[in-house]
Amino acid sequence: MPALLVAVGGVLAAIPGLPHVEFSPDLIFLLFVPPLLYAGAQSTSWREVRARQGPILSLGIGAVVFTTIGVALIAHAFIPDMAWPSAFALGAIVAPPDPVAAQAVLRPLGVSRSVETILEGEGLANDATSLILYRAAIVAALSGHFSLGGTALRILIAGTGGVAIGLGIAEVVLWLGRHFRWIPVVENTVSLLIPFAAYIPADRLGASGVLAVVAAGIRFAHNSPHVFTAAGRVQHESMWALIEFVMESLIFIFVGLELPVVIRGLNGYPLANVLRDVGIVTLVCIVTRFLWGFPSAWFTRRVERRKGRNVWPEVIFVAWAGVRGADSLVIALALPLAIQNRAIIIVITFGVIVATLVAQGFTLGPVVRLLKLGGAGDSQDDQEEARAWIAATNAALARLDVLARSLRNSPDATKALDLLRQTYMQKRTFWEKGGRGSRLGKELLQEHRIARQVLEEACGALFQERDHGHIDDAVARHVERYFDLQTMLLDYPDWDIDESPFEALAPPPADEDREG
Repeated sequence: MPALLVAVGGVLAAIPGLPHVEFSPDLIFLLFVPPLLYAGAQSTSWREVRARQGPILSLGIGAVVFTTIGVALIAHAFIPDMAWPSAFALGAIVAPPDPVAAQAVLRPLGVSRSVETILEGEGLANDATSLILYRAAIVAALSGHFSLGGTALRILIAGTGGVAIGLGIAEVVLWLGRHFRWIPVVENTVSLLIPFAAYIPADRLGASGVLAVVAAGIRFAHNSPHVFTAAGRVQHESMWALIEFVMESLIFIFVGLELPVVIRGLNGYPLANVLRDVGIVTLVCIVTRFLWGFPSAWFTRRVERRKGRNVWPEVIFVAWAGVRGADSLVIALALPLAIQNRAIIIVITFGVIVATLVAQGFTLGPVVRLLKLGGAGDSQDDQEEARAWIAATNAALARLDVLARSLRNSPDATKALDLLRQTYMQKRTFWEKGGRGSRLGKELLQEHRIARQVLEEACGALFQERDHGHIDDAVARHVERYFDLQTMLLDYPDWDIDESPFEALAPPPADEDREG
């Protein structure tokens, strides 16, 4: 799907007479980076990240620095007229992998939660690391001065300050949510502003705007259920899924639009040399990830190894799953126009993304089967979901008992309480007896299918009344909302809240992939 979007952008750019749209690098960076980082932070499990912080930090910081240095050394040596600051900027741009493409393959194959968490957590940490290195390289390129000690100190101060500012912004929003009753649209307007409210002040104060957004996103996602309404949360999930999909799609289209202009800016640089440079940089990105991954895992996963767990298949897969994507595109397009070698840097970045998507992205499924990593991802989630449902229904039933005692003299209330008790007891029994895979689960699935057909018929009659002019559109929408919520409840067991829209647009996996 990303490759198709790039092709669409290229076709649009090739249409005769179509005006070329100029994109401001600073504007692209500001509009795309904070929301995409915030969306990623929203879906991160803080518990799982803390449990695997060793490999996450090693890959998200150490591997990015190592790859940046490796790419810079090779680029300066092999690419003609590639200055050191430009070489380090290129290294910082292509160093961070994008976990989105890898995760699209992981979910249907049932890879362990450990692998998913490491890739997701790394995706947040490596963005921050690469952008800090990228900013240092840009400053060096524009000023002509670079100090290793000063850069290291700035990275430390920027990182600490960014986290503090992000947490502060999240606390302010949560405090406002606790003290003011908001309607869902206002709640989500506020959530839409959070990434910019965290990024801009941190960036202006010399702190890391990236870490500010990540910290604010994780903190807000963890605490917002205690503050915002149920309707607001449903709207929030749908809104951010749409924003993330549209922004990632636009990035690839922008690359297609910009690529012909960038290629013309190469000033006759031979195509063979471009392909050579892309191949060399891609190879360095792959090799450095393996060179860092194994020694790093020897230390960061020693506790698991002492318990007798064979972590090396996971280490191999995580090292191979270094697919580059939208993040690198945004950073490359945001290069200041005054940067030397800007055109070749963008072309190489584009080439590395395509090469890794092809060479690595399509091999992830076979690698999972080869390393025998499939079939381990759902059991823990199912167990924890059952635990969550049992705890929640037990609390609901206990509350119903209290209400029954206080309302025992009300016949109407007694009937309502009995109906609610039956609903919650059925839900608890469902999970106590094995959930979706049990006999009760199959019966419930059949019941849902029948109920869905009934709802579709009811909706059809509603729209027919509206189309004949018997009821107003506003009334129809009000009743339709009820049917939509009922349909969502029936569809709930099949929801995959972490599903990537790009995964949904991709062809279905082959039979052997499903079995893996």
